[in-house]
Amino acid sequence: MYLVDWFVLVVLLLALLGVGWWCRRYMRSVADFVVVNRKMRKYLGLSTWSAEGVGLITVVYMAEQGFREGLAYVWLTLANMLLYVPLFGILGFGIRRYRATRVQTIPQFHEMRYSRGVRVCVGVALAVGGILNMAVFPILSSRFLVALLDLPTNVNLVGYTCDTAYPIMAVLIAISLALAVSGGMVSVIITDYLQSIILSFSIFFITALIFLKVGLSRITDTMQQVIGERAFNPLAEGGYGVSWIVFFVLSGVLAPLTFPPSTTKLSSADKPDTTRHMALLAGLFQSGRGIIVLLWGVAALAMLGATAPTGVDSDQYARYATATFIREISLPGTLGLCITGLLFAYFTTGNSYSVSWAAIVVNDIVQPLRSKPLEAKSHIWLMRWVIVAIGCFLFFWGIVFDPKESILSYIYLTGAIFTAAGVITFVGLYWRRANAMGAYLTVLFCMLVPLTDIVCKNILKINYPLESHQSGLIALLLSFVAFLVCGMLSRSGERKWVDYGALARREDALAREQSASAKSIALEVSA
Repeated sequence: MYLVDWFVLVVLLLALLGVGWWCRRYMRSVADFVVVNRKMRKYLGLSTWSAEGVGLITVVYMAEQGFREGLAYVWLTLANMLLYVPLFGILGFGIRRYRATRVQTIPQFHEMRYSRGVRVCVGVALAVGGILNMAVFPILSSRFLVALLDLPTNVNLVGYTCDTAYPIMAVLIAISLALAVSGGMVSVIITDYLQSIILSFSIFFITALIFLKVGLSRITDTMQQVIGERAFNPLAEGGYGVSWIVFFVLSGVLAPLTFPPSTTKLSSADKPDTTRHMALLAGLFQSGRGIIVLLWGVAALAMLGATAPTGVDSDQYARYATATFIREISLPGTLGLCITGLLFAYFTTGNSYSVSWAAIVVNDIVQPLRSKPLEAKSHIWLMRWVIVAIGCFLFFWGIVFDPKESILSYIYLTGAIFTAAGVITFVGLYWRRANAMGAYLTVLFCMLVPLTDIVCKNILKINYPLESHQSGLIALLLSFVAFLVCGMLSRSGERKWVDYGALARREDALAREQSASAKSIALEVSA
């Protein structure tokens, strides 16, 4: 990199760390640490929710999909957006009701709706699935940075030769943990806001350089010649296929009330209707940025070619070719800005996820099993120690584990484990007869099927008959059937039914009245 690139990188990173440390002053309670005391308003909510959807790992796996599969993934994204935006951004389906429950975590609602046992079981599913899902982020992001910075593959540290990605991974985890431990969700939201600005500029400059140095016609011709019809059609032979598309869209619909890093931000909103605005705008921004990064991967294929250099593994080449491509087309200053944006994306995603999983472990596994609640100070410190423990696990998992399928397949398969929470939440918010037995079976199926797939393929190394997306889809379909059957056989769930839709409408009406009153007073004062 040029000197100006290093200057941009160092200055902006120091600014980010300074902001994270400054956020410590706002940590006065558990509610501050987990949901910023429910004071996040619309535009800050937009920036933090849209930033959460684009991390460095997102760039890695979307670029890999573009390099391998062309632009066919665009159709999956559009199909998801056509459902997501009307359901959540316009109607506020589920998310307004969820905010009206005033819970801090998803399993907390499950105890209110079902039982304490369901809360603990869902907490375990969320923690296991979420931490396994996140576990590949540091190592894959580090390898991407090694390629982007053109560093040697091995480095000598205190007399030992190791993979260069390992010390970089340790630094990434350490900075992310420092931000999460120091400021909790306040740090997450403020750094997300900064990330959304820096990353947006980075994406703009890199995309502009792609059109200038590669060109759209060259990209289109390369896809047609190298990948063929499946580069444009997800249903073409060798493409994603019907089962992948159904699993992808179903996971996307369940995601807003499945994924703790997102639902924690919903809980942080100042009123139920704010969640709808967050979903509408963030859904559009996330989809747009995802498609742009997909284009980066296709452009890398057009410029570098599909054949891996001699001595380079073809899978690794496809996964990190985009990093080499970005480095080669960057101008002085733009590479530093790009790397800063990607690092911000990693840190804000990492600290958001760490805070969310720690909150699940402490609030929904440890706390319900105790005879008396933790004191506020002990509660926050326990979450901080859990965040550190998660960081240690991420480091060691990154050393020993290497996904055998595409990154996207691994992420969606592990995501199916905690998608149990989304099924249980949506059904519980809208169906009076949803009951605890259906919830238990949902957790069982969503953990058993994906974990069997992961263990057989990556630990036992056996020839497993199902692809990852097929395992995930089977788990979700079994959970829906279980809920339907249990609800039809028993009316026990009706005893804990609460119409949170009515509560959300009342809370929004009260917020509008207060806003109108405040404006009236301001006008009288100004007059």
